Amino acid sequence: MLKKDKWFAAMPRRLLCALSFAILFFQGVFPADAVYLCNPAHGANPEVAIEACNQEISAGRSLDVAYFDRGLNWAKKKDVDKAIDDYNHALAINPNYQDAYIARGNAWKDKGDPEQARTDYDRAIAIDPSKAGLAYFARGNYWKDKDQLQKAIDDYDRAIDLMPMYTNAYMSRGFLHFARNDFTKAIADYERALAIDPNNNLAKINKADAERLQKQFGGAVPKTEDFGGPPEPAAQTITRWGLIGAWAADCSAPLDEDHSRQTYKIDPNGRIIHEYNFGSHTQQREIVSAAISEIGSLNVKEVFQSVQREYGYMKQTDSSLRIIYNRNEKNEYTVKEGIILGSGKPTVPQSRCN
Repeated sequence: MLKKDKWFAAMPRRLLCALSFAILFFQGVFPADAVYLCNPAHGANPEVAIEACNQEISAGRSLDVAYFDRGLNWAKKKDVDKAIDDYNHALAINPNYQDAYIARGNAWKDKGDPEQARTDYDRAIAIDPSKAGLAYFARGNYWKDKDQLQKAIDDYDRAIDLMPMYTNAYMSRGFLHFARNDFTKAIADYERALAIDPNNNLAKINKADAERLQKQFGGAVPKTEDFGGPPEPAAQTITRWGLIGAWAADCSAPLDEDHSRQTYKIDPNGRIIHEYNFGSHTQQREIVSAAISEIGSLNVKEVFQSVQREYGYMKQTDSSLRIIYNRNEKNEYTVKEGIILGSGKPTVPQSRCN
């Protein structure tokens, strides 16, 4: 009975695939056109696209491309292992398949193996540097994650030279210029990103932040002592402000989903980690920039699962701290002026627990 139940549970997916091919057949789209559906760029449902790729592979047509496209579709379904397996097949057939190395590198990164990812990006670049824009960009991200900022900027430079309309490269390079306090260059990159995509809200927010700091320092690149410390200004800034340590609304309360303890720390690689401890599990985010405002608040940008949010912290007279704003990359607030917009209540002060 269990097997039967599982079979029926899979019926919606089976029917979707069968119905899709039936519709395509009666519309005059025959199996020979499976190559069109297999290509994820054409936007077919991943289940349908994978079935189309299976047809191509069974027929033995353009096997390197079919395996590559099926790998991309597995990646869309977040099945990294199957994606890597298909990229391996594609590369076994065509060892000079540049895009397959880039895609496999991205899959290795998603799987949590950045060194293997970098190896694939290097291989992609070696095949033909003049067509390796995406590989340079991906390797730039690798260097950024390793806090090798100049190497990251160099790779972003190459990516932009090869792909001058690639917004993400300008955004990433602008972010690193911002992190190095070179606000003039950061503003220029955000302006280029906005020229390509005028609706890029994150570029608007970051550009405004860079312009504010540029004005504060008179247009010059501020010295590290202006931020209270030597290299890695973000880490030094939050240390000087006093954020490092563990904080909670009630340090004696048992940890659970409603009572977390938040710890801010700098790991051995110099990254600023913001860790939530819920007792049964933890969640980590990375603080990628920090600045102290004219009113003394600490403004930080955090990244969690590739999503960036900005927070503002303000110290209270009793040395506790409160969040005074929280907004996403679209400039949408969940907390504004110390008020939680969903409930209308003020944010709860956090006290130091160590």
